[in-house]
Amino acid sequence: MSGVHRCRMERKLASIPRGQFTGMSPKTIEREERLKAVWRRASHRADRVCRQLARQLKKSREAAGLSGYALALRTGVSRDMINCVERSLSVPGLHVIIRLVYGMRTSVTELARRVERR
Repeated sequence: MSGVHRCRMERKLASIPRGQFTGMSPKTIEREERLKAVWRRASHRADRVCRQLARQLKKSREAAGLSGYALALRTGVSRDMINCVERSLSVPGLHVIIRLVYGMRTSVTELARRVERR
């Protein structure tokens, strides 16, 4: 389908009132909208917690007087992974978080407290 035809199709679909095209009742449409709003709020909160976790991991590493390389040697987690986590480019799994935290000689509970305080 060419770009012109696709654009016309999108305009045509956009002109159809919500739910009419899919055969959804107004009540179902309202419920779907509420669920989408809840999902967006939860997603926003999760993103914020991940950014806070990244900042706290970096602060903990620096407070322990460790370079990224030294922490990588202690934990077996690559320097690149540590760098990505600290810059919020990657969300680490629980296993990686535990390895990093114990490599800095602190506890997961303490890290979680610091994240929640922010």
